[in-house]
Amino acid sequence: MKYIRKIRINGFKACCNILCSLCVCLFISSPCGAQSPPPGWVEISLVDTIPYVQFGTDHIADKRYPPSACFDADIATCWVCGTTGTDTSSLYLRLPERDNLVVNLFAGYGKNKKLYEMNARPKSIRLSVFAAVNPEGFVSENAVLYKAMRFSETRTVHISGGFGVQSMPLDFAPQDVAEFKNRVFRQYDKNFKIPRADSCLILKIEMMDIRPGSRYKDICISEIYFNDCLLSPEAKRRSPVKSVYLNRAENELLVDDADDRGISVYRDMASVLQIVDISPDNRWAVVISMPAEIEGRAETTYLLFNLLSRKQMGSLLEKQTGNYLSGNEMYMKTTEQGRVYLHYSGTDFEFHNVELR
Repeated sequence: MKYIRKIRINGFKACCNILCSLCVCLFISSPCGAQSPPPGWVEISLVDTIPYVQFGTDHIADKRYPPSACFDADIATCWVCGTTGTDTSSLYLRLPERDNLVVNLFAGYGKNKKLYEMNARPKSIRLSVFAAVNPEGFVSENAVLYKAMRFSETRTVHISGGFGVQSMPLDFAPQDVAEFKNRVFRQYDKNFKIPRADSCLILKIEMMDIRPGSRYKDICISEIYFNDCLLSPEAKRRSPVKSVYLNRAENELLVDDADDRGISVYRDMASVLQIVDISPDNRWAVVISMPAEIEGRAETTYLLFNLLSRKQMGSLLEKQTGNYLSGNEMYMKTTEQGRVYLHYSGTDFEFHNVELR
């Protein structure tokens, strides 16, 4: 894939002639062209057509199971990063700009537990961080080229054999990473003559050890996401919720769907419940719980529910974000594009947000 600098020139004929000359000159003489970068620098190409994240791979192992399947909020789809006994493809992800990053990963084929056992999956992975710069104009129709250098530290993480999401805090020292990033940017300005259009941190995920499947050699990963979103993937296979309400005693949360009415989502005989927020698609609800018998000051507890999976999500939110304390205040907001965000009070008593997917 070729990346060229984009320059506006009046006149179609002049534009064509000059652009052709520029392409030749750039790729022969420019430090950001075909010439090999200085020692320590690598080139990373990230696809930017997925709304959630920019990503890239070493190669596509199986076109039927592309890496984009890792970011569709559905564990019934998967990326095949290789097969046992052969080289596996590494994955590159642009890191979101937030503190205390957590990487959430569903290793294996999550369509069902039978296929999960039949297919191979990572047993351990290595996490590396790169400081990266996109030179001005070095983009194609669907990707962005970065010049990058790798941080000296890495992390090797053991992946449990359970069917589900594993949360892994990205625990590199923030000050060390910040100093490294600034040092890389200064080196870029010194070694390359094209201005910086963008800069970021990029995470590389490498498959180190593989847990074999009982039948197939495909190495599968179904989902990867950070603590900027909360995922309840099994809910996608349920019938949509038509209505959400409480019982007369206000101690039970109920839903109706296309098949049944009065389905119990949550019940607490010792409490009084109040629905404070429901997402437009009826997938999520925020409920306040208060003691039914109040003596003195009553403590209010906020509860988040995924109405499709019929589950309370507080413990999952606490695990996958790394900065939520169960029961803290929360509310939802919906963008014009229909994306639902949860705003919650964290362990630092500041408000944070995650997308509910």
